[in-house]
Amino acid sequence: MKTHFNNQDTLGEIIKNLNAEWKGVITTNTFETILTVNNPLGKGCIKAIELTPRIKFIDIEGVFYEPFKLTTNTNNNKIGTLIFAYCSLGSIEYKFKNQNNFSTINTYQSAILHDQQTNNITFSFKRPKLSKFSMILVERDTSEVQKNELTNTLFSFFSAKDLKKDFHYLSSYNFKIAEQIEKLNNLASTELVRRVLWEGTIFQILGMQLEQHMMDSSKQVEAFKSFSIREMHQVREVSSKIQYHPESNYCITALCREFGISPGKLQEGFKILHANTVNNTIKMFRLEKAEELIRESDMNISEVVYSIGFTSRSYFSKIFKKRYNCCPNHYRNSQMLTLESA
Repeated sequence: MKTHFNNQDTLGEIIKNLNAEWKGVITTNTFETILTVNNPLGKGCIKAIELTPRIKFIDIEGVFYEPFKLTTNTNNNKIGTLIFAYCSLGSIEYKFKNQNNFSTINTYQSAILHDQQTNNITFSFKRPKLSKFSMILVERDTSEVQKNELTNTLFSFFSAKDLKKDFHYLSSYNFKIAEQIEKLNNLASTELVRRVLWEGTIFQILGMQLEQHMMDSSKQVEAFKSFSIREMHQVREVSSKIQYHPESNYCITALCREFGISPGKLQEGFKILHANTVNNTIKMFRLEKAEELIRESDMNISEVVYSIGFTSRSYFSKIFKKRYNCCPNHYRNSQMLTLESA
């Protein structure tokens, strides 16, 4: 099954074109359009968000029972499009129109693509495996490039020589970006707050991909070369367990046994993902949970301390003050004053 969409289309038009093949259900709000599918063709959802008139975000998560190829194109050859793609799960293949062979974006890998000649790039999804794939589309019109400072800056990041040809760059592995994409899908708040959080996180993802490109280009990234995809999954699984259950009493040996990874690999992976050791990361997640409870719950400070796994209130107060620049009680009082004055 082949699906096309024009990069210049509105979000509604993009999703409508996709749904012509998928026959799913479309839901919309003021900033987001979602196509949900659950039929013999596949199961999953496609989200589309417009950050600016020339910057769009598309997120695809699903299992495809039939071959699925998605082609982006721009009919107006005055417009160039940069595509910042990232694969969180599975693997995605892509090729330019004038190429015969596909290249592969593996799990935790990003790609930056620019098709100057035809503005036509095809992405192929494997079946029947679960795939998680995101892309940020950045369009440029030569007649308006000076009017959009952000778009202009993004294009100027790449050399004029690169932008005069089919250009593609595959990054080294980076699962920090996967963490940000997972955060996007777990946002739950009012529509306005979600929009602000979505935009901030998506632009952060864009910045991380540009940073990764710079680091790879200067050959600064060597850390992940010794990691297999399986080991990267294991590090993320350990991190997710600790993040969602920071109150548990963790033992590195037990974690390594549970997830089948060596202590050395686990520590190395946490230094890449969190720039910290496993024990210090546990402490960081506990502090973040404590801050949330102090701000949002009616629990007293002692109850917060023991509910998140700390055994000493004085030690907790010390590290909380170091992180948030005030003691827990003062932090709670300041939050209450802020709410009262709002």
